Amino acid sequence: MTEPVDRLLRDFPEPDAEAWRTAAEKLLRGAPLEKLLTPTPEGITLEPIYRAEDLAELPHLDTRPGEAPFLRGATASGYLRRGWAVAQELPYADPAEFSVAATHDLARGQSDLPVHLGGERGLPAEADAVGRALDGVDLRTVPIHLVPDGDATEALELLFAVASGRGVEPSDLRGGVDADPVAR
Repeated sequence: MTEPVDRLLRDFPEPDAEAWRTAAEKLLRGAPLEKLLTPTPEGITLEPIYRAEDLAELPHLDTRPGEAPFLRGATASGYLRRGWAVAQELPYADPAEFSVAATHDLARGQSDLPVHLGGERGLPAEADAVGRALDGVDLRTVPIHLVPDGDATEALELLFAVASGRGVEPSDLRGGVDADPVAR
């Protein structure tokens, strides 16, 4: 190791679990350490700190990207070639508001665009409204994820109509239809 790293390791030794517990209890001023536990809606309790020994019994630690059970991605390169898709939902039923938010978010890191159609929070399921909502969105590069309140086929027809009006072939589109035909 280099001298600065060696000096840091000497000056700041790694605390053991008991030293951390003592320091945490001191900061809590008599409150129980359990106050730092965080339950999640999924029924998991998050600890305030994890150490290497906490990982020892976890299954699949030796898995690799692209190998079953695919905990680290479906391809061997993991997320190196294409990062995670960022598809933040936009809560705007007005096409103009949706368009402003979409172009703003896409310019700042959002990569995919969920488009809710119909219902209380969705855009009107009309080609004109969808076209205005997607104004400024490059349909060839931005994956569109339709979330229809009604018929998935009709939602696709709306997107195809908007794409056709812009000279974009359906085969150039990316994304999907997030629909559950069994539940309808």
